[in-house]
Amino acid sequence: MLSKYLFVRDCIDSVLNILMALVLNVLYIPTFFCFFLKGKGNVHILGNGPSLKADWERLMLRIQPCDSILCVNMFAGSQLYKTVKPNLYVIVDPGFFSITLSKELQKKVDGAIEALINETEWELTLFIPFFQRNKECVKRIKANKHIRICFLKNVPTIGGFSFINAVLYKLNLSNPLFQNVTGASLYVAIKAKFEQVFLWGVDHSWLEYETVQSDNKVYIKSRHYYDDGKEEKIVVPSEGFLLHEHLLEYVRCFQCYHNLKKYALLNKTKVFNCASISWIDAFERLN
Repeated sequence: MLSKYLFVRDCIDSVLNILMALVLNVLYIPTFFCFFLKGKGNVHILGNGPSLKADWERLMLRIQPCDSILCVNMFAGSQLYKTVKPNLYVIVDPGFFSITLSKELQKKVDGAIEALINETEWELTLFIPFFQRNKECVKRIKANKHIRICFLKNVPTIGGFSFINAVLYKLNLSNPLFQNVTGASLYVAIKAKFEQVFLWGVDHSWLEYETVQSDNKVYIKSRHYYDDGKEEKIVVPSEGFLLHEHLLEYVRCFQCYHNLKKYALLNKTKVFNCASISWIDAFERLN
């Protein structure tokens, strides 16, 4: 009975995915979308989790001269940016395009943007959400002739059969749910048809650093590799932020990785999780 239910559910989800893809793509017309990246060999995706610092020596030993390096979000604001010199970069964090950030966070965002503009002296392909294309920071980044900007069109699939979703991805009609920047980066790497993808700094151990305090609010400790041993700061979510809603975001995030695993297999791309600390259970571990 359960198998029949799951089959019917997947059928319904696939039909909805196709209908939503056709309807939502109307919003992007007349803009023509194609994928501007052809991957060769291997790519290393560098997340910003604390384990990246501990795994740095392993990372340097594994990177080969012909490998691509993909960095995300705030990485450009770190001292390692000019050392690594990534050729790929993905930004999907809404904070980069917001005007309502705290002073501290705005300072970090501004630092990363300024580094992209002023320190990038090598060829870099930057992926950002299509609907953020007219933001002021994007116009400023475009002034750097070394940076080529590609747009990510976010029309996510929810559930359904993986082979039907793969067809939608190939036709640029849909994409996996970009619950966070690692998922978006994996999609870019798989769609570019890199042979092997190595994940670093993808700890995803957020639950270890969360608590519900006496005011019934969820408090999160901010931890990244570039914190340099500074005291962990507690981030207070917005008013009305409920624990079960927060946990559902995590469910969607980890579920997305299993969907991306299926998509990688269909594209004959091997994905390895190299992080010494990681809660991602979808990909083969390589420690």
